[in-house]
Amino acid sequence: MRSADFIETLFWSVLEHLQNIQPAFAKAKKARVSCAVSKSELTRWKAYTALLVYILLHFQAFLSDWAHRFTRHIYVREGRRIWGEYNFTERDAALDSATGLPKRKSDGIAVAEFGFDSHGVHKYDPAHPGVREGYIFIEHQPLQLPYRILVPKCVDGLLVPVACSASHVGYQTIRMEPVFMALSEACGIAAKTALDAMAEVRSVNVPMVQREILKRGGVLLYESAPLVPEGL
Repeated sequence: MRSADFIETLFWSVLEHLQNIQPAFAKAKKARVSCAVSKSELTRWKAYTALLVYILLHFQAFLSDWAHRFTRHIYVREGRRIWGEYNFTERDAALDSATGLPKRKSDGIAVAEFGFDSHGVHKYDPAHPGVREGYIFIEHQPLQLPYRILVPKCVDGLLVPVACSASHVGYQTIRMEPVFMALSEACGIAAKTALDAMAEVRSVNVPMVQREILKRGGVLLYESAPLVPEGL
C-alpha cells in the first residue's frame, strides 16, 4: 500500500472509531462497568494517537497537499488494445449518402453514442482561452459495434470486450461503462453459444448471439429509435 493510501485509510479509521467508541465508553461509565482493553487495541490506539498528533501539527499542509499528493487512483483513460478481425475507427461514423446514417453492420452486437472525446495534453492556458492541444469533441449518430472488434486476429478462444480493437479516436465512443457492459454481455453470450456448438468463438453463429441479446433486452441498432435488424 502506498504511504498516501495508508495515511488516508488510518485517518478515516480514526474518525469512524472515535464516532463509535465514545458512546460505548460513556455507556459503560454510566453503568459503572470496567472496560478491559486488549494489548492489540492498545497498540492500535497508540498508532491512532500518533497519527492524530501528526495531522494536527501539519493540518494546513495536510489539507493543501491532499488533492495533489494523495490521489487515490491514477486515471487511465485508455491503454493497449488488441488488433481484431475489425478495427473500429472514426470513419465508422461516416454517413451513407443513400440513407444519411452510418452504415449498418451485419454483426452488430451493441450501440455506442457518446461523441469522439479526446482530452487535451496541456493544461488550460488563460492566454489562449478555448484552445487545448489534443482536445476534440465530435458528436455523431449512434453507431453499431461489430462482433469482430472483440475477436483477436491471432488468438483463438478469446473475446476482449474492454481492450477491444479500435483506433485512438474510435475508442473514445466505446470507452463508456454502459458500452463495456453491453460488449461484456455479448462476449458471455457468444462464449456460451460457441461452447454449445463446439465451435471457436471467431466462427460462432453471430445471428444466434444477436437474437439472444435482443431476447435479454439489448439494443443492436438505433436510428432515432431502437430497431431490430432485418432477419432477426
